[in-house]
Amino acid sequence: MKFRLSDAASFEFLVEHYRTQAEACHQMARMTLNPYKEVWLELAEEWTKLVRETEVKGRKSGTVS
Repeated sequence: MKFRLSDAASFEFLVEHYRTQAEACHQMARMTLNPYKEVWLELAEEWTKLVRETEVKGRKSGTVS
């Protein structure tokens, strides 16, 4: 038997995962000195963009409020 999340659960799972990754990058940036701090902040921004994009896709599909 194959387990499949509903579309809404999939979008919500992805949004939460991406947020968690962004926060982890922010935490690393707080603990790191330049020039690596900037890299962690850039990664956090990329994860945050994924959050926004996934939320928009979820809204368009009617699965995320």
